[in-house]
Amino acid sequence: MSREKTPCEQGDAEMWHVDAVDHPDTQEAKRLCKTQCPQRAFDQCFILGEGERHGVWGGTDARERGRVKYRRELAVLKGMGPAAEVA
Repeated sequence: MSREKTPCEQGDAEMWHVDAVDHPDTQEAKRLCKTQCPQRAFDQCFILGEGERHGVWGGTDARERGRVKYRRELAVLKGMGPAAEVA
């Protein structure tokens, strides 16, 4: 049984790997990911663990992933544990 291709598996692959977070391609990639990707939650968990610094993954850019990582680390340091909600 085959699955439907995700937005990042279709079209212009370069759109997903622009490093400028305010670039129009970055914004469009994030929009497509957030609205059309059934795999978004998996990608977010995976890429946060990998520490990828480039491109759009799980509907987030590098700056957003850095903020999430910082908040998670801060929560652990404050004794809230890794499962704490830090949104």
